[in-house]
Amino acid sequence: MLKKGLWGIVIFAILISIPSLWERVQVESANDQYEVSIPYNDIDSMIHDAGQDKDHVYSQLRSSGVESISFEPLSLRDLENKYLLQFIDKRDLLTSPTITNDDLSDKPGDYIEILEEDHPLIAPVEDVINEELEEYDEEVEWLEVEDRELLFVPYGVSSRSTPVTYDMVAVEQAIEHRFSLVPRLENNFNDANEDHILYQQLEEMSPYAHYMLFIDDEVVGVPGDTPENRVASFAEKMNDLNLSVLTIEGVDQRGLTTLIEHLDNDPVRLHSMTLGKGSENEEDLRAVFQGARAVHERNIGVLYINLLNKRNNENYENPLEAGNALNAFAGDDSFMERLERRVGGELGAAEPFERFEQPLWLKLVSLVAAVSFLGIVADRLHPRLAIPVLVVAGLGTGMILLSGINLLYKAIVLGLAVLAPAYAVLSIGSLHSLKDGAIALAKSLGIALIGAWFVVTLLYGWEFVVHIDSFTGVKALAVLPMLIVAAFIFSYHVLKEKVAFWHLVVLTVIAAVVMFYVGRTGNAGIVIPYELEARQWLENTLGVRPRTTEFLIGYPLFTLGIYLTAVGHRYGRYLYIFGALAFSSMVGTFTHLHTPLLISMERTVYGAMIGVTFGVMLIVAWYLLERWVFPQVKEKVLR
Repeated sequence: MLKKGLWGIVIFAILISIPSLWERVQVESANDQYEVSIPYNDIDSMIHDAGQDKDHVYSQLRSSGVESISFEPLSLRDLENKYLLQFIDKRDLLTSPTITNDDLSDKPGDYIEILEEDHPLIAPVEDVINEELEEYDEEVEWLEVEDRELLFVPYGVSSRSTPVTYDMVAVEQAIEHRFSLVPRLENNFNDANEDHILYQQLEEMSPYAHYMLFIDDEVVGVPGDTPENRVASFAEKMNDLNLSVLTIEGVDQRGLTTLIEHLDNDPVRLHSMTLGKGSENEEDLRAVFQGARAVHERNIGVLYINLLNKRNNENYENPLEAGNALNAFAGDDSFMERLERRVGGELGAAEPFERFEQPLWLKLVSLVAAVSFLGIVADRLHPRLAIPVLVVAGLGTGMILLSGINLLYKAIVLGLAVLAPAYAVLSIGSLHSLKDGAIALAKSLGIALIGAWFVVTLLYGWEFVVHIDSFTGVKALAVLPMLIVAAFIFSYHVLKEKVAFWHLVVLTVIAAVVMFYVGRTGNAGIVIPYELEARQWLENTLGVRPRTTEFLIGYPLFTLGIYLTAVGHRYGRYLYIFGALAFSSMVGTFTHLHTPLLISMERTVYGAMIGVTFGVMLIVAWYLLERWVFPQVKEKVLR
């Protein structure tokens, strides 16, 4: 009676959560517009390195659907590469017979010669360097050496990477061609100076910009004596300019969470990808598929596409090379056209997701259902454990909720995510017929889905969809259900047996398989040969790729194990371990909370359907082997 009541609470909670889950689906479905952005440096290489006509380049990019161009401040090194200034070593100066130490500063430092004094990019150089020298109570000096005006930087305090100015001429050209702007900043300038020229230029750009994109692994204001205050102060500057931030997928930028907490406008997720020189000659569509997956499967709003590979210091060397690259990216039957066809959404300016959150009462009901589920699991171990577990779990959950400690709350979710796949397998009782087996398979699938429901219900909200917050414990979820099921199946009577050599071999193989499986979890998992090609074929065929672990390994062997157990094979239960593998993978699909809920559901359905189908094929193969092959082999062996 108690068990039925607990199941009633769980089912009731699931039913009343449907409107809330539907709200998430609607929010994710409504945001179907995505943006393509490219760095100005790639355009600059086409125009200035390769000699392409700037109006032609801008027009072709804009007509193809490119929405925005990102701009980084030019550093002293960039100005040197543009031959607007040059750094001169003191030793080189002293090689001249007419220059002595008396002509130079007695302090160590850098000497800079301005090559084009009237160029607009040179104007801020002296002021910017002086700003960097303020904390050392120093200033630059102008020295006249052999009729040359040299700028001396005491102690070489200013780095060649110091940002000096945005190329405002290029910015104006982008605006004229109807591009929006994405200003970029690195945490390497005096952000405390309210009058810094970069702030003035950001104010000029702000009417045409919606988001800022930070460079490297930290936002402006980190580190420092009071990093949170500095980050909050910079967030206020962004609010004054009506700017939000682009969060880079796969890059954990320090200070980002603090920044977002202080911003008035919500962030948008960005996926960065590099095409590189030579991509215009490739016939495959891997880059197109990569971009489409990012938009479809991970709630990406901006595709940031590098035409050149920055790590390889690529640039365009002649008009033909640049023209081919431009046509391949933005011409007829180009990357942009294929991407638009593949994604199917609307190209335009990216918009943040509408905020949504779970009502407190629903969270409380879901937690009551979680406690009830723990009682159900305890009842499986021993009926007398159910009530003590309910009491302890209820008190513990209440204390964690009142404490407000997010990590402990996530530990509850992880525990439920681990227990559901394990219990889904361990709940299978005695099987006496194929009908019993079919019912057990369906029931275990349903129980595992309850684990997924706990994840998406308890970790519910806008912050999970945009990946500001996330599920914790992916690798634990991948391993623990299998270990729990294995511990129950290989119970005490198995452990009492003497250890034989083949036992060690089997354990070694199992350990290797588990390590390989764990290594495949996450975004940078191990990939076997031809797996990427197979994944792409599945995605092209089905639209959404089911997980290999589920449809190719877990479900087929689990289905075979249920069949073997139902027809009386003693060792069929050992294949139940693969059921835990499939179910933990299935629940793991829903822990990717930045993946649209409908995509996760579709992937799960495909995985189960294809996997069970393969399982039925294994059953047929086993039946034929058992009926026709095994008897003949046995007969030959006994002769």
